[in-house]
Amino acid sequence: MKRNSAALCYLSGPSIPSLRSRVPFVSKAIIFLLLCGVGVFFLDREEERGTFASANQTYIDWLIGNSREKIQEPSVTFLRIDEGALEAYESGTAFGPLEFAQLLHRLNEYKPKVAAIEPVLEWKEKEELLLNALRDTSLQCENLLLGSVLELDSTGAPLSDAVLSLFPAVAKVKGDPSRIPEFTGARDLPELQLRITSNLGFTAIDLGDAVTASEDSLAVPLLARHGGKVIPAFVLRAVMLENGIAPEDVEVELGASIRLGDALTIPVDARGYLTVFAGLRERLPTYSASILIWKPDEVVGEDGSGQGMKPEERSALESRVVLIGYDNEPAKRIPLKKGALISRAELFALAIATVQSGRYIRLLPDPVQYGVWVALVLAGLFILRFRRKRALGLGFLLLLLYFIAGMLLFQSARTWMPVVIPLGLLACLLVAALVLPSQAAAKGKDDPAPE
Repeated sequence: MKRNSAALCYLSGPSIPSLRSRVPFVSKAIIFLLLCGVGVFFLDREEERGTFASANQTYIDWLIGNSREKIQEPSVTFLRIDEGALEAYESGTAFGPLEFAQLLHRLNEYKPKVAAIEPVLEWKEKEELLLNALRDTSLQCENLLLGSVLELDSTGAPLSDAVLSLFPAVAKVKGDPSRIPEFTGARDLPELQLRITSNLGFTAIDLGDAVTASEDSLAVPLLARHGGKVIPAFVLRAVMLENGIAPEDVEVELGASIRLGDALTIPVDARGYLTVFAGLRERLPTYSASILIWKPDEVVGEDGSGQGMKPEERSALESRVVLIGYDNEPAKRIPLKKGALISRAELFALAIATVQSGRYIRLLPDPVQYGVWVALVLAGLFILRFRRKRALGLGFLLLLLYFIAGMLLFQSARTWMPVVIPLGLLACLLVAALVLPSQAAAKGKDDPAPE
């Protein structure tokens, strides 16, 4: 009987203190996990709404600022034909030859390097007088680039040599060209008076490969092929014209890069697609085309008085690529992550900005981001087992290590992840370490109170 009582005391006695010492940490861990869950829920919701776009852009700027490679500011301006511009020019739902002639006439006074018009300048009802006025204005442009739409014609009708000659060929192509988007015909071309005096670039291939979305980026084709002939797209032609690069100086290595002489090297995939970083929207100079209703000498005063063009608007038009395109609500059809929609014209402006600045940046895939979140939570659970002061110190050390790891990842792979949720998880850790009692205190040991 005594032996049984002793055995019972042996089994039950030590377990009670052990259980009591574990309960506080379990409670602390549960509270910490609840904090993390609530924080991630609300922060992720606001991330989806774009609340933290400026914070993410600040983080990207910090990564770029600490990068070993020099990254330039983009030199392209997106001139939007939006609802305000349509109203200012009294043009209804779309610009006609007269409105484009007025717009180009005013734009020429600022001498942009390239004036790139994304919508196809073609109209069903043709007025020769207005078309001739638009042609005369277009001749005054230093470099005028006009958009066109090609097609993959299932009828097999041959494309005339006259039309094909409008698109200069890139002769130096390495790799398998069969993966480059194919076209067999031209669906929409600018008016004859314009196409023979301007540079052309295709903006889409009807029934062919389209723009593809991936995370916070979009893939844009820079090349197309007709038989053995490979031609540059609208975006690539704009960059070529800005840098004075002839087609024969372009070298394509599919799956690697497109080299524009000694000026630029553009990374592309095996199809000739460029990945465009959508985060550049925060840095892209964007103005309504209605600013061109003011004459160059009508400038707002330094005190903000008077009417006219602001100095920053004027500088955004001078010696740059100025891309003009529709950006009203019906034109916004390309989906981005977070539910945002953008126009094809804005996408091309972002693509040009990506090439000019060298911001070939990719977002860390979602599964990897989730893994980072879980790792931070697990690290927090481990840190919370220490005394309050040590836990706070380890928390700040974890914060420092996170930024160092983010910088190394960006420098090695041009990859990043949104910073707000990880910072929120680290904030939950610091709050839990500061407010909740430590495990050492639960065991009866002294733990200094927060000062």
